[in-house]
Amino acid sequence: MYFINLRNLGILDAHENKWLDDQEQFNVYLENNIKILVEKGEFDKFKEECDLSKISFIRCFYLINQFGQLFFKSLS
Repeated sequence: MYFINLRNLGILDAHENKWLDDQEQFNVYLENNIKILVEKGEFDKFKEECDLSKISFIRCFYLINQFGQLFFKSLS
């Protein structure tokens, strides 16, 4: 959620549906672990709020834009 807030403030730029190729193996590992946990019932308490069978994974990465660089400089 912090990344979303920083993106909404204009500090980060999201590059959705793009990812770094060297992280592909890690992304697949995370997705498979989440699917296993759903199958085991680890997230059953959320069944009323969402349909766990329709989980989708959106891959993206964030870059600090020029405004963000100025913002982070002002914090130090």
